Amino acid sequence: MDKTIKNKGILFLFIKMILLLGVSYLLYNQLSSVKSEDWNLLELKHPLFLLLSCSLIIINWGIEWIKWTDTLSLIKTDTTNKTNFKAFMAGIATGLITPNMIGNFLGRIYYFKKEFRPSIILLTLLSSFSQFFASIFFGLLSILILNETPFGLNIKLGITLLIVFCIILQLFYFKFEKLKWKYLSRKKHYTKVVELLKNKNTFRFKLLYLSLGRHFIFTLQFWLMFNAFENALNFDTFLWIWQIFLWTTLVPSLWFGKLVIRETIALIVLGSVGFGQVEILTASVLIWIVNLALPSLISVFICKQNKKEIE
Repeated sequence: MDKTIKNKGILFLFIKMILLLGVSYLLYNQLSSVKSEDWNLLELKHPLFLLLSCSLIIINWGIEWIKWTDTLSLIKTDTTNKTNFKAFMAGIATGLITPNMIGNFLGRIYYFKKEFRPSIILLTLLSSFSQFFASIFFGLLSILILNETPFGLNIKLGITLLIVFCIILQLFYFKFEKLKWKYLSRKKHYTKVVELLKNKNTFRFKLLYLSLGRHFIFTLQFWLMFNAFENALNFDTFLWIWQIFLWTTLVPSLWFGKLVIRETIALIVLGSVGFGQVEILTASVLIWIVNLALPSLISVFICKQNKKEIE
């Protein structure tokens, strides 16, 4: 049994490596057409937009902080705000090295007693799932409004599949405890989380609303950052950015918050509309630095923890 699981893990890792190589090749092809003089023409046209985009990091991670504190209040860990904040920052650092920030629970659980860790893992994954749904939802909305994708897909078929996918995600999100999990249903930690969710029906709704709001905020961040270097002051650009997040979310990755994959998809999506590749790449990399790399670097200095506090 263990050997089979190990073999499946190796196979899945191999598939993701192939996908990463494929995406890297696409990125190389996109960038090979960029001339050196194009970089020389890069210009910061709207400095205010750059500042506004950077300032939105407070709201972006502020919303995630609210989701985190709501999770802890549901579990009733009775930890201090200082400990909760350190755990939150540690989650940013570990989330950076995993796809879609799904590994943020790895840093968070370190600051809590063992009895709370399984509940924190399950509820943090539930929170990440709500953020995943937000990307799918807004991406679908973009396709419905624009009636177009950059990949030449059949619009009617694509919309139908995404609608079905959204419905399945929502059913799973709100009703996953109704499914018969042979392994999990026997675990007391899983049943404890189910009971917690039953006693607070509004928790999942609030997570979802916050995730939708956070998605809108980091879309606005990208839009502002892009317009700092490009003149794309229209709502259509906002909709295309939703598609960037949609396709980035659906493509598997290995680490670093989908670095390379997001940049490649951004070049394909916004490039298909006619925007400059240098401006697209600059905005995408800067957003990654501002939203993920910089907070992760800060967390390294914040999260110095005395082991005695974690027993």
